[in-house]
Amino acid sequence: MTKEAQKQKTTLKETSDKIMVRRIFIPKELEDKKSLFLFGTMSKRYWDFATEMESKALSQLKLQLNSFYVFPTIIFYCASFDALLNEGLTNLIASNVRKEDEVNCIKNVRDVVKRIRISAIFLDKKQRGIIKESILNEYKALTELRNAVVHYNPEFSSIFHYPQRLKESFVRSKTEPVKGGDWVTTFETKVVLIWAKTTAKKMIDCFLGLQQMDKKEFFEGSTNYHKS
Repeated sequence: MTKEAQKQKTTLKETSDKIMVRRIFIPKELEDKKSLFLFGTMSKRYWDFATEMESKALSQLKLQLNSFYVFPTIIFYCASFDALLNEGLTNLIASNVRKEDEVNCIKNVRDVVKRIRISAIFLDKKQRGIIKESILNEYKALTELRNAVVHYNPEFSSIFHYPQRLKESFVRSKTEPVKGGDWVTTFETKVVLIWAKTTAKKMIDCFLGLQQMDKKEFFEGSTNYHKS
């Protein structure tokens, strides 16, 4: 290896090291404190917030056919599962069960079903790694609806033309099209809300079981959040 090549290799390593260092930081005030691994907080917070939004949606749906609280509820139920998945994988690194590169590879898998399947194998304490296909397909349909809401992009055609990506969501939620309304109006209904919660809960319930975590505490236990 020439001196120039060696120099370039050293520079790349230094750059890589700097990038790795910048991924996390410790506030100056906490540099001398002992580190505590307390993963698992955001998934529960997301779930609790989603249930609050659901309550508001149901109250509104008593007075009308649609509620603008339905979509925020769906977003945070999905966020709760996503967070739970990432928290579990991160704990594998903290517990020295898996290497960081292995876990990051899983987190970067774009296909949601494939990512969940691999994660199940990694996280299952009983080493079964099995999730029912029916649950996976339901959740994939739910994530398509979540993504359509988060990355909203209106298509200027007939009001009765729904995005192709939402076909499975439409069928699996057993919703009915709202006459005179677009897909947004159609999916802001009680039947979709109930389907979304049921689907997200099944996925979360499954992974809590794989990791042998307390399901009752997650779904029903109260969380003491900081109050200003």
